[in-house]
Parts: sequence; C-alpha cells; structure tokens
Amino acid sequence: MVNKLNEYVRNAKKIVEDDPQMGETNTKTMLIKSFIEALGWNFVPSEIKLEYKIQMGTQNKKVDYALMLNKAPSVFVEAKGLDTTLSKRHRSQIESYMHNEEGVKWGLLTNGKKYQFYMYSGSPSSLLLGEIPLEQLSQDPKTKIVRTLSKKSVEAGESEQIAEKIRDRKNAISTLKDNKDVIAEDVAGVLTDRIGDSLLNTVETEAKEFVDSLVEEMKEDVSDNKLKSDGDDEEKIKYSEDISMIKNGNIVKVVKKGSQADEMAEAVNYLIEEESLLELIPIPYV
Repeated sequence: MVNKLNEYVRNAKKIVEDDPQMGETNTKTMLIKSFIEALGWNFVPSEIKLEYKIQMGTQNKKVDYALMLNKAPSVFVEAKGLDTTLSKRHRSQIESYMHNEEGVKWGLLTNGKKYQFYMYSGSPSSLLLGEIPLEQLSQDPKTKIVRTLSKKSVEAGESEQIAEKIRDRKNAISTLKDNKDVIAEDVAGVLTDRIGDSLLNTVETEAKEFVDSLVEEMKEDVSDNKLKSDGDDEEKIKYSEDISMIKNGNIVKVVKKGSQADEMAEAVNYLIEEESLLELIPIPYV
C-alpha cells in the first residue's frame, strides 16, 4: 500500500498546486476517488456506493462514499472541496452519519489537503485517530493510521488492532499530561534516594521536562512501530541501529535489542551501573 500512497501523494500535490481553490465536485473526482483506490477499494457497485442514504430521525441524509463489505457499509467517506477548511461542524456531520448507520465503524473526513481518520466507538462522538496532511500520508508511522481504512485491514480485522494501540497511546498521553507534577515528584524521589537532596530542585525541573518531552515523542508516534505491514509492504522497516558504547576509543559494550526504546533503556542502565552516571549528572531516571 505504501507504493500506492507514494504515487497518490505525488500526483495529488501537483493537482493541489495547480488549483488550490478547487470546489467540492472536482476535488472528489480528481483527488478523493484516487485516494480511496490507493486504499485498495475498487470503484465497482459491489464495493462503492455514491451518495449513500442514511436515515436520521425523520430526515434522509447522504454520505459521499460508502465503502462496502459483504453488501454492507463499513467505511464512510465525507469529502469537502480544497477551498473549504475542515471544521467542528464537518466532524459532527460524519460522526452523526457513523452513529446512525449500524455497522459503520470507520470514517474519513477530508478536503484533499487534510485527512481525518475516525473510529466509531458506540457514542455520537467518534475517536479521532489522527489528522494527517496530504504530504505525510505515505510517511511511517502515519501510514499505520491510514491503513485503518484500507480494504485489506478492514476485512482482516487489523484496523481494530491499530486503532486500539492508537487509543492506548492517546490515553497514556492524557495521563502523563494530567499527572505531570505527581510523576515528576515520584521520579525526583527515586533519584534523591540515590544521590541525596542536594539537587532536588534541579531534578524536579528536569523530571518535568522529561515528561513534556515524552508526551511530544508519543504524539509523533501514535502507532506501534512493530506492527506488521500489509500487502506490498512485506519488507521489514528497521527502526533502530545497534548502540555501541565507546570508552577511550574502545567499544566496551554493544546494545542490540531491536527497538529504540529497549536499546536506550539498556544503554542507560549500563551507564548507571558500570560508569556511575548518576554520580556525575542528575537525570530523571526510574
């Protein structure tokens, strides 16, 4: 799927540059249709329904695209023109469509420049998995969010696995932000037990900055880097290099864990246990 997304992004950027104020009809024809195809859906009557009718109370509404599996809609796509800024009203619109049509768990709201990915969780307010600019659609880890709407992922149930990881990450970010002071105090307490109270104020400040940094890092990577790619993405992406610990020009330890987080943790452990790092500098470490 990544190759198709790369091709789509290249072509779509040219279209946006040529006519940045394109209206809704042309945006659907020249951009959104191609994006849906890049997700693996075929524009045949059994898979795509245009202007799909939804019963909302006493009114009939229409969603721009319904992506079908087993003769039932699985994904709703609501498209706006390049000349339109996505708003809360537009978000409420697609959320209400998903809420009022049984079985539709996935949604996309887009104006061709920004792409918002949704998962319906049983309430009128859906989970926003992420908003991705056009130029980042084919960038990992953004492609994990995009993949939630691919035909293959929806069919196989992989979309739910991806979304669950994203939801867990969002909850973790929220918890870190809401409890930053408490977490910083806990970290500072552990450190002062090891090094004494002389650097308490510095340690607390560093610990808060560490939590802020961690939140920003988690925002950048809202999906699991280890998640296996589908289709034409079978080549494994390597996310980290081995870490070599060098002292006086000689390699004293090689850290090889397979993920950046695990390698950094082991490297820090080594520096603390073998090189007395905590005696040299205060760091927010648990």
